[in-house]
Amino acid sequence: MPPAVETRNETRPWALKILPPFPQVAVRLLDILSQEDAVIKQVVELVRMDPAFGAEILRLANSAAYGFRSQIDSLGHAIVLLGTERVKALTMTVAVGTYAKKAFKIDALKRCWHHSLAAAFLTEEMAAACTINRDRAYTAGLLHDIGRLALLVGYPVEYSHLITVANENSLDIIEVERSMFDLDHCEAGRWLAEDWKFPAELLDIISQRPNGPIPQPLRLASLAMLGCHLADTLGFQAIKPLHPWTFEELLHELPAAAQAGFPEQDKMAENIQKRVAAVAT
Repeated sequence: MPPAVETRNETRPWALKILPPFPQVAVRLLDILSQEDAVIKQVVELVRMDPAFGAEILRLANSAAYGFRSQIDSLGHAIVLLGTERVKALTMTVAVGTYAKKAFKIDALKRCWHHSLAAAFLTEEMAAACTINRDRAYTAGLLHDIGRLALLVGYPVEYSHLITVANENSLDIIEVERSMFDLDHCEAGRWLAEDWKFPAELLDIISQRPNGPIPQPLRLASLAMLGCHLADTLGFQAIKPLHPWTFEELLHELPAAAQAGFPEQDKMAENIQKRVAAVAT
């Protein structure tokens, strides 16, 4: 008799077994947009199956947060004007926001979402000076904490309490997560990203630990880490860092050309706050 074969569902960590699936319209849309011969008609037909999802993509495309000045009236129009990479970034923003929306009724958990959005915008801002695609950088910053967002979806009350305990006692959030869930948000994020068939380049970004030095030279993963720390420093922290960075320290991690183009700390914080508010309403 052949040995039993474990399925991926059977090996899924217990803490992830009750989590809802990632929005299927987003998974399918990302798959279509990743194909070199992506057909606009396919995209439009897919989004028609979930009008609310499509409407939210268009809301973001036309919002002040993304700075596109022409009015975009359809998803096909968005693909032509913005390109597939930007539409993929908007799709992921809507998908993650939709996925975790119920948990945002708790303020501590809403701050986790605001942190992810701020990290996305900041990673995008730094990307151009580092010769990294801005839309890919935005998505990397957005998803760096997807494991945390998933855990708070499954356990909103418990995770809110976990944040309070960690912040009040200056505990390592990784260790607190492991004591409660038998895995941390980095491990949870990688497991789910593989299960949801996210692009391979995002797996290392999602699973990288937040502490330690920022790897040089800057690549997509290290830029996302930098965006995360910068979001904390500018006031978008959800978890109190054990070893906080200063704005000046983070700036010195960037190439000289990027440092010269950065606005002052207060001005940057104000700009990011406006962009986060435009998306998170």
